[in-house]
Amino acid sequence: MSNQRPITDFPPPPGVASDRRVVAGVGPSVLRMVPEHRRSNLLPILLAAIAGLALLGGIVAVALGNRAPAPTPPSQIVAAPDPVSGINPAVGLAIDGDGALTEPVAAPVIIDIYSDFACPFCANFEASYAEQLMELASDPNVSLRWHPVSVLDRTPDGTGFSTQAGAIFLEVAASHPQYVWAVNDFFLHNQQELGAMTGQQIVDTMNDAGMFTLPPIETILASHLPLLGQFTNAFHQIGATGVPHVLINGQQWSPGNLPWPNESLLNAAHSAAN
Repeated sequence: MSNQRPITDFPPPPGVASDRRVVAGVGPSVLRMVPEHRRSNLLPILLAAIAGLALLGGIVAVALGNRAPAPTPPSQIVAAPDPVSGINPAVGLAIDGDGALTEPVAAPVIIDIYSDFACPFCANFEASYAEQLMELASDPNVSLRWHPVSVLDRTPDGTGFSTQAGAIFLEVAASHPQYVWAVNDFFLHNQQELGAMTGQQIVDTMNDAGMFTLPPIETILASHLPLLGQFTNAFHQIGATGVPHVLINGQQWSPGNLPWPNESLLNAAHSAAN
């Protein structure tokens, strides 16, 4: 198993602990991300979805290869919207302050986040910056856009979870858009447990929670693998070298990197608006 790390590894911001503890399978940061008026509805799906699962060994993310030789700015990537869901992989999934899918807008600040559900550093990033992300998603001057990609299944450590979770996530975005952020949290915070399951077992577990009904995994993969592939191709087109990959108005952001040395994601986004 490779011990290489992706180029972008995000530590918690100052004063924020990256709490990945599992309490009945649900870390504290999961509910922290859910608006008060939705917590009572989402708790059953998050609790029931991994009840009875055993914890397994960690997943090690690896550096990615086969980069596009000439990076293309996100704003210049051209892709046709998915004919079924209308989701455009060149634009990404715009998230509002309630964690629901919303219409992408040409805001002064556009934040693009490329993430793989099998990447533990993506989970660390989301857990550490969750509150800042939702605050930015609530800002009318900011458009927060999530780009699910499947790159880790191509590595020797790949289990298939990256692809299956990405396709299920796109199914939720298409059919139950109010739950996109909650499902994003669910996958990222329970990688080890869910990574040990088949795609159909994941679907069955989510359906058993009773919040919504997903079709069989074969239907989900047939419907959404092409779109997930387009999201992944767009990731390579921009010349990304690892996940998570965060852009603010087309410029890569990570703690300590120019042009925002030692700035939080929140402050960097506000600086970009000025």
